[in-house]
Amino acid sequence: MYPLGAIAQEALHMMFYNLYRYPSATPGNRELLLKDILADVQPDILMVCELESEAGADALLQQSFAYTQDTFARGTFVYNRSNEQDTLQQMVYFNRRKFTLLGEYVYPTDVRDINRYTLLVNTTDADKDSLIMELFVVHLKSSTGTANVRSRFNMADTLMQVLHTIPPGRHVLVAGDMNFYNSSELAYRHFTDTVHPHPLADPLGNVSGTWQDNPAFAHMHTQATRTSRAGFGLYGAIGGVDDRFDIIFMSRHLEADSTADISYVKDSYKAYGNNGNCLNKAVNDVSCNGAYSQAFRQQLHDMSDHLPVGMTLFTPKKIGPVKQPDPDTGTGIAGRKAPVHFGIYGANMVQHRLYVQWRMDPPVTAQQTIYICNAVGNVVYTHHIHTAEAIEGLNVSGLPAGMYYIRIGEATAPHKFVKY
Repeated sequence: MYPLGAIAQEALHMMFYNLYRYPSATPGNRELLLKDILADVQPDILMVCELESEAGADALLQQSFAYTQDTFARGTFVYNRSNEQDTLQQMVYFNRRKFTLLGEYVYPTDVRDINRYTLLVNTTDADKDSLIMELFVVHLKSSTGTANVRSRFNMADTLMQVLHTIPPGRHVLVAGDMNFYNSSELAYRHFTDTVHPHPLADPLGNVSGTWQDNPAFAHMHTQATRTSRAGFGLYGAIGGVDDRFDIIFMSRHLEADSTADISYVKDSYKAYGNNGNCLNKAVNDVSCNGAYSQAFRQQLHDMSDHLPVGMTLFTPKKIGPVKQPDPDTGTGIAGRKAPVHFGIYGANMVQHRLYVQWRMDPPVTAQQTIYICNAVGNVVYTHHIHTAEAIEGLNVSGLPAGMYYIRIGEATAPHKFVKY
């Protein structure tokens, strides 16, 4: 078992992992490797990047969480809208006993999408006093050079602009492969600037300096787990563990008050598998011994060219069944009203795919129909749905350019979009 520090009854374990081109990269069946890794770490939320397909997302959900009796769910897989040629995407998996997914959002950038997931913590008083977490999962531009540094800043700025719109009191985590080489990175400074309405903190505190290839920061490095590509194909980072690319930032208020409704467990932040003595070595090197076992480090070596990172939050509230909304009055969890929620997910000016999101409270299993009407009210497109909650991309590329309206049956107000 991994060294965690303080464990509490209502601990919430967070983990981020760059899976390295899953599922196409070798070796095969890495979902089984991940299952053994997760069994050691036991996260309640797993945020990932470099996920390539919905089939891969399903394989992880069905097989990698088979170690636990708790039921996990995932967000909706949406192909990269920022760059259709980039197949690498982000995802969140969450323990349904502890969390309920309330919303999902995608923010395109010049490089790749930023994914946001709004989750309710399933406390027994959630109908009166909701704990809501905002998770952002990112994969910033890689490599050195002025242009790449600026690109990372621009992506970070997109995210920070979104934070300006989030209501006070939300608990924010920003997790991802940041590709930062030092604490002077423009994007790192932007994330941690206290002028923002939701200021973020680095859980490791004051880590000023150049992280790359620096023995003073060896304990926090997350890439590369390997010194050779033998058996792993033509790609992936090598050179040994010498970069701190993978980070989870958190709302600054989470570290300020251990008596709050949710707080960070001091010293719980870890780079899993890093014993602090593996600078420029493969993580499975026999000389990198310590708290993390040889077997665990071997699994990490084979799974990805990155190490996962994680942290623990604590709430004094009790986790338990959440009072569900009343379908007649719409009462219940703040922000959830009955019976049907439907809207456009992201931009309402589209060329190929229109992403829509719906949720039905209580869940409706009977078939529903999405209708698209033209400007004079004629139905020009129908799509049948069978699930109570989802985000789906509708192929509208065959529609003529113009203004349209979309709705589910007669139960929702129409939403306007423009096809160009």
